[in-house]
Amino acid sequence: MTAGAVLVAEGLFGTIRGVTDGRKGKKGGLFGGIFGVVFGLIFLGAGNLMAPDELTDGVETRGTIVEVEEGRNSDGETMYAPRYGYTVDGEEYQFTSSVRSSGRPTIGKSVDILYSASNPANAYRTDGIDGKFHLIFVGAGGMVVLLSLFSLLVSVALIIFGVWLFIGGRRDRREAGASSGFFSDLISLAQRARAGAVDIEQTAAVLICSEI
Repeated sequence: MTAGAVLVAEGLFGTIRGVTDGRKGKKGGLFGGIFGVVFGLIFLGAGNLMAPDELTDGVETRGTIVEVEEGRNSDGETMYAPRYGYTVDGEEYQFTSSVRSSGRPTIGKSVDILYSASNPANAYRTDGIDGKFHLIFVGAGGMVVLLSLFSLLVSVALIIFGVWLFIGGRRDRREAGASSGFFSDLISLAQRARAGAVDIEQTAAVLICSEI
């Protein structure tokens, strides 16, 4: 019964699951998995919001970095944003990158530009960090979601197995003549763990390792 309660606690909070791979103190469990999924979805949403609008009448052309704008971040460090220039039918257009970096761009460097044929001022850079920046958030968010979903599956399996062991342990206690209730058993286990009579980390680690 103690083993079942420990597995349920591990499934919910995942406080010692890292014991099996040498990373003690790693937090996870059901709540950690849910938080990870939410966090990953936020990253996915941010990546999609940062993605440039799809141009149905997009036309590719070459542009250049015509200017570099300077600014400072919250740490007081100098950050740079390139300003791009390109020409359509003899008319010059410019726009400033939304991505800032600590490295100063080179004025005159050629870049790839995609603009709208019906509205040439609507354009964005397709190469370099500008064209790939949103993919960083999408990729990171997708990875976090996948890993968190796997953690959720493991947590649910631990909880189900732990509940099964706990119920089986209570059934054996009843057959042996014990008459304590469900919550009384839980409180008793919690008191034993608090008093040090039950080594939760060691018990859970042994149980988890035995299942791997």
